[in-house]
Amino acid sequence: MSRQNKRLRTRYAVGTAALVLATISAAATAASAGQGSASTLIDRINMEIWKRPLREVAAQLAQQGSVDFLIPAAAEDLEVSASLVDVDARTALQRLLAHRSYMLVERGAKRSGDHDRAVIEIVLFGAGAPGGSTGLAPPIRVAANEDPTVDELVQNALAATSASERAAAVDAIAYRDPETRGPASRSEPVLSSALSDPDEEVRAQAITTLKDTADTIPFDALSQVAREDENAAIRIQALELLVERGEERALEPVRIALLDPEDAVRARALELIEEWHLDAGAAGAR
Repeated sequence: MSRQNKRLRTRYAVGTAALVLATISAAATAASAGQGSASTLIDRINMEIWKRPLREVAAQLAQQGSVDFLIPAAAEDLEVSASLVDVDARTALQRLLAHRSYMLVERGAKRSGDHDRAVIEIVLFGAGAPGGSTGLAPPIRVAANEDPTVDELVQNALAATSASERAAAVDAIAYRDPETRGPASRSEPVLSSALSDPDEEVRAQAITTLKDTADTIPFDALSQVAREDENAAIRIQALELLVERGEERALEPVRIALLDPEDAVRARALELIEEWHLDAGAAGAR
């Protein structure tokens, strides 16, 4: 990816442990007036951060918005914490760095794919910098196209405000987690939790991902979805996976589906009995 530097106007925002200077407000005003990229003004971020490495947090901020970051190489593991509710990227950084001496340098937009993305550089000073100095190593670029870590995917799957972000994280974690098929897998509880997500997009994605990646399925949780999900298409999706992977245990969910209030669910249950040569008598004998 091309990262050519452009000689565009640079704006500064300075913060200390006790004070964040108002310069950043002037930068925001200038950007909204069209004198620079306004992309940083439209991003609204909602995250709960507790003692997470600065690089991971910056990567998640970049994924959620239209801003990339430059962070000190020596500070990528620096732990930060903050409660971020409906804030833009600048405000998020101010809160994350509130107890350190720092400077934020907003650079002009750089081309990334089909979009111009602003870049905010974080400079740490004095006691706030790792090792007591800013160091001589070049800063690390943290961009939206970086693959999120498994920890970031777990966070997004459970807490992202956007249903599409939760659905994407639910799917990605099953492929990124090196222990996806092991007993200690973090993807298993995430996928099980996603089956009861309030948004149907996430629930549907969880079933699809289970079908594509899991050696074993959460039978009881899927049975509940097949019985109770408010969306008939998702009830059918769950029933199909139960029949495909549940073998004899799938007879009970099929029997219940034969009594479903929706014609489409009852019809699909009959089709599954025929397709998988299920014992229809056993299915209705209980």
